[in-house]
Amino acid sequence: MRIVTAYESVYTLVLMALDRYLAIVHPIGSIGWRTVSKTAIVMAVTWVIINEHFARSRFAITIIIALVVVVVIIIIIIIIIIHHHCGW
Repeated sequence: MRIVTAYESVYTLVLMALDRYLAIVHPIGSIGWRTVSKTAIVMAVTWVIINEHFARSRFAITIIIALVVVVVIIIIIIIIIIHHHCGW
């Protein structure tokens, strides 16, 4: 159980860091992204994914999902930066 809680804490901190990045770098453009309902959905999905994979004892799959989540976050940040500079 401690490992699951540790992973959930790490993912929560990553999501908080992404939220702070959007709030500081793109304060106006990120208003639509940073809502309570979207935050609740992202947190719920994150917790379900982590708990589901640890419940099945598939540690390797959890690591792969962690890497995918990090890559997706980086892609989102890149898209936001391009969007900000190009004015789409």
